Amino acid sequence: MQKIADHHDEIQQKARAALIYAHPGSRLRDALKAQPLLEELAREKRLSKEERTIISLLKDNAAEISKLNQRIREEQKRSDDNQQKADALQQKLDELKKIERTMMQKSLKDPGRSSSK
Repeated sequence: MQKIADHHDEIQQKARAALIYAHPGSRLRDALKAQPLLEELAREKRLSKEERTIISLLKDNAAEISKLNQRIREEQKRSDDNQQKADALQQKLDELKKIERTMMQKSLKDPGRSSSK
């Protein structure tokens, strides 16, 4: 990565960095970092047809991964929101059950009071 930073204008270094960031098995996989490099490489005139094809595939893959990651974040947020709502409803239900138990206990302690009403 240091070589890439030192020689940021070299096609090979950009391609290496893009491959490192875009490769599915890479420990440094990061579609957000890969995309700008791949975009820049896709505009590069010195690439062969095969290299352009690989860059195009990697670029499409990185874009799709970014979209999927965004969807995952959105679904996680919805899930968290729904869990908070469910927790709040459960708390209300527990409070209502407590009130009901309290009312039942009072009516059992004073049975004459409930029959006179």
